[in-house]
Amino acid sequence: MFEANDKTKIGIIGMNGTINDHDENNLATDKDEGDVPGSLDDAEVLVMPTNNVTDIVTNLTNMNPEGNSFNYNLQVAIRIAKNNFSDNVNKILISLYDNVPGIVIGEKSRVNYGGIFGTTVEEAVTQHLNKIVKDTKSEILNLNDNTIKFILLRPIDTSFDQKWYNASTGELLLDFDGSPYVEDLYGTIENPTYGKMYSLDDSNLEQVVTENIYNDVIEEVGSSISNINIKYTFAQEIIDNFNITFDNSSNINTDTLATDGYFTWNIDKLDVSQSATLKYSIQLKDSNNSQLLDKTFPVSKQVSITYDDSSKESNTVTSSDSPTLKLLRNEVDETPESGNTEVNNNEKTENTIDNTTAPGTLPQTGISPLLFIIMTLVIFGTIFIIRRNKFYKDIK
Repeated sequence: MFEANDKTKIGIIGMNGTINDHDENNLATDKDEGDVPGSLDDAEVLVMPTNNVTDIVTNLTNMNPEGNSFNYNLQVAIRIAKNNFSDNVNKILISLYDNVPGIVIGEKSRVNYGGIFGTTVEEAVTQHLNKIVKDTKSEILNLNDNTIKFILLRPIDTSFDQKWYNASTGELLLDFDGSPYVEDLYGTIENPTYGKMYSLDDSNLEQVVTENIYNDVIEEVGSSISNINIKYTFAQEIIDNFNITFDNSSNINTDTLATDGYFTWNIDKLDVSQSATLKYSIQLKDSNNSQLLDKTFPVSKQVSITYDDSSKESNTVTSSDSPTLKLLRNEVDETPESGNTEVNNNEKTENTIDNTTAPGTLPQTGISPLLFIIMTLVIFGTIFIIRRNKFYKDIK
């Protein structure tokens, strides 16, 4: 991503939740937090958006140093990512979490059954999973309202077997197939709940990342722009002392060039792989104007570009940076050859100054290219990635 454009930034959301800790007999330990409801503390920004690869790798390496297993809260991880995107950028969220989360805000990972209503274990688990899917799915769909693109990586094996144990005795109470809840939450490869989903295993991981996801990201941060209007204002020295001609006058309006010093150039549309080039030539009006010699001055005063992005929102980019131009004296040797005192009528003995030439600075052709490449016009975005580990279920 960074090689494609160094303005792209990546941040990492570390997803955790309440601690899930059991011994070899499936009994909850004192460290276990199965009775603690989910909260906004169940995720954190491990890496703020950056294009520093070292920072990203270092923080991933140091993730979860205690090696805890958690009841993961994807709802909170998505919300934190959403709140940490910058404004006016292309936003992409990539999730490496692929199961039904263990908790959501206000919901515990441990379920209770029985009681006055005689709830069975399966009924209690079903109610619990429905609540988690509903709240997490709502958070995913809310990404669309915030113009955040979503990409999910899923294993090829989408089975989701859950074993629920009695937290006090370690007895296996329910062997449960949670696959339908996974599909309800995320959708399928062909029809995802929102965004895009990719199936992967160890054999195709590199391909999925370097081809599929890479292309998706480039497509989002480098989508086409339309209704492009470029206003190019020349420096006053250029207007006063040079004639300006255009190699290609298509979609160029020069009506204001003589009076206000600028021309406009309209382009209907540019895709990420396209560029548009405009060439103009400048020629001195008076080649004997010695006041311009050895003087450096800018070519342009300002370039302003307005365009509609892929969301049909209007954007403006303005730059005052300009190339500079300098006219240098082209000296001619005035000393005649020894013994030669004869001067022809068509020769001059004084210095000849060619003000139209600037050796090493201004090419004799006077052509200066103005190149606009789409990748310099789009506003590049921030990518957040969610990471997690395995988790465990139990019942009280």
